[in-house]
Amino acid sequence: MSDEHTYKLIYFNARGRAEHIRYIFAYTGIEYTDERIPEELWPEYKDCKREESIFTFIVQLSDICHLLKLFCIFPIDRFLSNSTQCSYEPCLFLAMPYKKLPVLEIDGKPVAQSNAVARYLARKYDLMGKDEWDAMICDELVDTLGDLKQGNTLLVRSNIEESKENEEIVGTMRGYSFFHTLFSLRLGGKTQMNVTVGFIYVSDICYYRMEENPEKKEARKNQLLNETIPFYLTKFDQIIGKNKGYIIPSTTTWADFVFAAALENYEYMFGAPALDKYPALRALKKRIHRIPAISDWLIRRPFTNS
Repeated sequence: MSDEHTYKLIYFNARGRAEHIRYIFAYTGIEYTDERIPEELWPEYKDCKREESIFTFIVQLSDICHLLKLFCIFPIDRFLSNSTQCSYEPCLFLAMPYKKLPVLEIDGKPVAQSNAVARYLARKYDLMGKDEWDAMICDELVDTLGDLKQGNTLLVRSNIEESKENEEIVGTMRGYSFFHTLFSLRLGGKTQMNVTVGFIYVSDICYYRMEENPEKKEARKNQLLNETIPFYLTKFDQIIGKNKGYIIPSTTTWADFVFAAALENYEYMFGAPALDKYPALRALKKRIHRIPAISDWLIRRPFTNS
């Protein structure tokens, strides 16, 4: 399918948070560049800026006349029409708007957030369902699936060290995303110091994958499969079962692609038997993977572990 836009999807060499976007491109036949960044180059890549000037001014002759009039350089009213307007377009783009991936470049303009990108493509290529209600149901299930991925998040305090110069306590955790909360302590009504404490958020699923101790890893796996995950997958399975393998009855939507990609990762982490209790979810994944365009993509795509 031809398209008036050019697309470049930027992500790591992984399925991860970009695979459902790749499914959309495969299904619609829209051409795009699948750029995969080596993880070792990511720190350098995320901080780079495009080789463009801060502002690119698109100024026509009539625009110049308006500027001249504004500064009273000479009377030029007779050269101007009432509809003439001065225009400029700021074109400073950070390559990575929020220093996270994936990012979709649309005609060279970067857009972050995987589901925002997927929704944009779904609206553009008729993958939202037949009406606003269908679109809302897609959003509901996709956002709830996101709750499962991020749910039961662990709040972990990072290592801290005290600075004698400014009496700040600074989080020193490295390697995972974290935030700093700045607050004040008043000791004895006299001493006040600003304290910065670092935290990291790690979902239970990520914590399981990060765990290196075999016994603890198995314990986390059992908790996930017997407590955390069933709460969500049981509900999803009931909804999709009523719709005979679809999120929206008899209609393929972008939400189906989100679930198919997530369920593939689920089977990869816990094994194919992990979906035995959820036949409707398994049927959805198989249905999506049997679509000729998706099946072709699954054959062509690079093999990755995640």
